[in-house]
Amino acid sequence: MRTHSLHALSWRQNVNLVRVLARRDLRAMLSRTLLGYAWTLALPLTYVMVFSFYRLIFGISLGSGVPYVPFTFGGIMLWMLFSSIVAGSYQSIASNASVLKKMDTPREVFFATAFVVPSINFGVSLVFFLLICAFFGVFGWGILWLPVALALVYLLAAGIGMLTVAVGVYRHDVVVAVPIVLQVWMLMTPIFYPVELIPESVRWLVYLNPMAGIVATFREPFFLGTPVSLAILLPTALGTFLVAAIGYYLFRRTGRYLADIM
Repeated sequence: MRTHSLHALSWRQNVNLVRVLARRDLRAMLSRTLLGYAWTLALPLTYVMVFSFYRLIFGISLGSGVPYVPFTFGGIMLWMLFSSIVAGSYQSIASNASVLKKMDTPREVFFATAFVVPSINFGVSLVFFLLICAFFGVFGWGILWLPVALALVYLLAAGIGMLTVAVGVYRHDVVVAVPIVLQVWMLMTPIFYPVELIPESVRWLVYLNPMAGIVATFREPFFLGTPVSLAILLPTALGTFLVAAIGYYLFRRTGRYLADIM
């Protein structure tokens, strides 16, 4: 009975630690800002405006009468959640290295802080997305697939983030390269353009990118009203689970040495 109580107390302490560290990160993000959470919309809206301009120049058509702004924003909000978690993963450990040396706390607790602020930002973006959809008169049963897409985003981000931490502690070049890789990865994901623009003969290469399948899992039923393609969803889910498993394995292997290496 006592052992169970101690485990429950330890679990509560870990949750409280994540809450304290996340609150610190939020204060750091919002300190001395006039617009506060409005800044979370600045980057996705900038992307939408820039690519809307390119769409007009190059005459990119979505077909089926789907409005471009909500279509693009629906993809970019998922991407921003994913990329923000991955980009903050290494820092979630590095910024707490001094605490790691003093406390016998699972490294996953500190890693979890990388999810909090991006998740709050996603919540703000989701509300804005629904308002955009209401303005354009777009809404459908496909919204029910959003939790599935979110689960895959979190899992993939966790796997890539843990890989970044596990390798980055030994080779800091990996950490430096992450923003560049994410930028290229975003452009290779059909977010700002429909996948139909890619020749059908090579379209399967696009879905080797798990984020392409995740975005399609949400956007296709939501905007087009079409059923989710299991030929896309199942390989995407399997690839995501594989990346997460490898990332977690390497993270656990290096976890005990993180405080000493950093």
